[in-house]
Amino acid sequence: DLLTKDVLHLMEALPAMVRMIKYGNTRKTDVRAVEKLVDQITPRICIGLPALTLNIEEEFARDIFKQVLRVNNTIALLQDDFFEEAWTRALDQVAMHPNANPLLQGVCLRLLFEKRKIDLAKTADEMAFALSNADFVLGIALWLEGFLHGSGMMLLHNPELWQLLDEWVAVLDEDLFKEVLPVMR
Repeated sequence: DLLTKDVLHLMEALPAMVRMIKYGNTRKTDVRAVEKLVDQITPRICIGLPALTLNIEEEFARDIFKQVLRVNNTIALLQDDFFEEAWTRALDQVAMHPNANPLLQGVCLRLLFEKRKIDLAKTADEMAFALSNADFVLGIALWLEGFLHGSGMMLLHNPELWQLLDEWVAVLDEDLFKEVLPVMR
């Protein structure tokens, strides 16, 4: 779909524009014009992200995954409450949508947890729900890959999440364990 691909292109462009606003460039670009552009595309990204993540293949999800992380850092750099709230809503919509790609659901939930937009109990509930889909072990592995991206140290600091993961791994049969082992390392 052309509109959803446009969102990905906007996500790719946003970090460079925000760096230009924050740090300038050697071409003496009119920063006010770039600020206006950022003011226009940031809400479009936030509105379009949830639709971009629905019913997609793993390869495309991995492209979006990289952009979600970059845009998350970029939104934080902007230090704009309106954009932060819009981005939080977009992350929440992806994390909670049953048809969003599991890799993206996992990373969006992780980002919401890191931003303290959801608490440990809600995070644990969502993790338990994600781990309960026994029919879709690859989806669980992708969800965990997204959620544990960056550092699994979060599990050590949150024993409730560690226990959920430990209990889930303990009941896997040998073949399923081998499938998810690369993610678990």
